[in-house]
Amino acid sequence: MSGFDTGIDGIKTLIPLSSSVVFQGPPMSGKSIFAKNFFYKGLENQESSILITSNESAKKTIDWFSKNKMSLEKHSDRYGIIDCISLSQELDKASSDKNVSYASNPADLTDIGIKTSEYIRDLYKKGKEEKIRICIDSVSIMMMYSDTKNIFRFLHTFSGRIKSIDGTLLILLEEGSHEEKTLNIIKQIMDIQIKSKIQDEQKQLRINGNGIETNWKNYEIKQTKLKIQK
Repeated sequence: MSGFDTGIDGIKTLIPLSSSVVFQGPPMSGKSIFAKNFFYKGLENQESSILITSNESAKKTIDWFSKNKMSLEKHSDRYGIIDCISLSQELDKASSDKNVSYASNPADLTDIGIKTSEYIRDLYKKGKEEKIRICIDSVSIMMMYSDTKNIFRFLHTFSGRIKSIDGTLLILLEEGSHEEKTLNIIKQIMDIQIKSKIQDEQKQLRINGNGIETNWKNYEIKQTKLKIQK
């Protein structure tokens, strides 16, 4: 494939190489489930994936994959998880730390960036550098600890990095948590927007940008993924 599978059941559109993607939606729209499935879909497609989580601990994330029978062990040479909250909140660490790094806190963007670069370097050493996915769940939480200027600089660096390696960057933004001006500053770095809304209890999404344009589509949240309703 010449692009990245979104992992959304019912959408065949591929995310072009070297694209940055923002998934913006309200609470309960399935953003975190989408991010986890997007991360894992890369592993299933023999790609490499890095998940940066400021939303939950690495232990909780790994437990989620295990509970849903999505084996990380068989892809151990292709992924990394960067946990941004366990150290600062004194949470339990994952039982296996082989593929997990711990940033000091969600505001330490330098530390997060260094750990991400280390994973990318390790993937290159293993010969797994083709089609790397970087997923951040979520930028909205990071923005609670850092100002917009620093977040913009952080994401701009990431976006440039994935363009240089034909990868993709996915970030999550919580609808209603930020001023429109702030959202526009962040979104100007992004090539593609996945927009979600809930109208009359019906979830809908559309994808726009970088040559992709879909109509609003009804969807539902399955246990491990989003599924378009026919």
